[in-house]
Amino acid sequence: MTANERLNPDLFWALKGGGPASFAVILSVTMKTFPDLPSAGATLYINTTHTFDQDVWWNGTAIFHKWSSFFVDQGLYVYFEVFPFTFRVRPFVAIGKTTAQLQTIVQPFLNELTAKGVPYEFAIKSFPTFYNLYVDLFEPEASGSSALTGGWMFNHNDVANNNNGIIDAFKTVMFPRADLVGLMVGHLFNPGYGAPQSNSATHPAWRNATDFIISILPVPDGASLAQKADLQNVLTNTMDAALRRASTSGCTYVNEVSHSQSALTDCVTNDESPGRPVPAQLAEPFLGLRVPEAPAPPREVGPPRCLLRGFNPRNRGVGSDRGRHAAVQETVVVRLCEDSTRSGLDAYRAN
Repeated sequence: MTANERLNPDLFWALKGGGPASFAVILSVTMKTFPDLPSAGATLYINTTHTFDQDVWWNGTAIFHKWSSFFVDQGLYVYFEVFPFTFRVRPFVAIGKTTAQLQTIVQPFLNELTAKGVPYEFAIKSFPTFYNLYVDLFEPEASGSSALTGGWMFNHNDVANNNNGIIDAFKTVMFPRADLVGLMVGHLFNPGYGAPQSNSATHPAWRNATDFIISILPVPDGASLAQKADLQNVLTNTMDAALRRASTSGCTYVNEVSHSQSALTDCVTNDESPGRPVPAQLAEPFLGLRVPEAPAPPREVGPPRCLLRGFNPRNRGVGSDRGRHAAVQETVVVRLCEDSTRSGLDAYRAN
């Protein structure tokens, strides 16, 4: 079957952002491309080459985050990392902008760092294309280590009204317990900047986004199951809990939910399903506003050698398969059989 804006538009809508897994086996995709534009990029560092004063370092981090909504509202994407005594932005990304334009955007932030006595290192460059910027300024992803990850999105309202609370949450993430050190990777972006009206199943809260933080807790080599369970509990109930408390209306990726979220109250999932449960009080941050409107699809598993994906908002198990139900923003059933190309979506519509 084919899904686009004219054929099976509901499935097309759902495939663009909805669901914790997949609605179908996608065999091919046609994408619209755009010209690669001249771009500007910049880097910023605040670390032990500049200060050993922890208060100064955290103050610099707080000033940066205070300006985060302003950055994304100017069309910037910003990738940053927060480690003990290391705050690094690599890079500020300004697609279609000159170095002069990028400098104008970041200068008020740099002026505040200087006025508050926060030392830093800053550099800016121009590139003929975004691809050239990417190759030069984005660093390869590290491999070979083990870690648990979670995270949370902060929107414009969070930054405007509770930036100090967000920084306090960052401190909890970094030092969740006396014997542990956590890390953070941040992404400043606003999907609503160029597309204020949603045309996909992506959670609508992302269109007011400012910062998505990935929380990271390293797992030592050879850790026992008990050690891993302890670390998962710290990630879920100390680190990520601090991020959630600092946000009034944020959200997160479904695949970032911890399997131990069931430690929270009012959790709904299938007893027979090992899928990750989503607590009822977190359903809205994961799923969006359209969940209550979604009807319940059939619950049966399809015939042998068939794949039946049913999604029911009243059953919030995440990471399900073989007909178990995962929470999404719109109910869609797709049945793909070895001997048939007929979509179960058509059968469901008939019901």
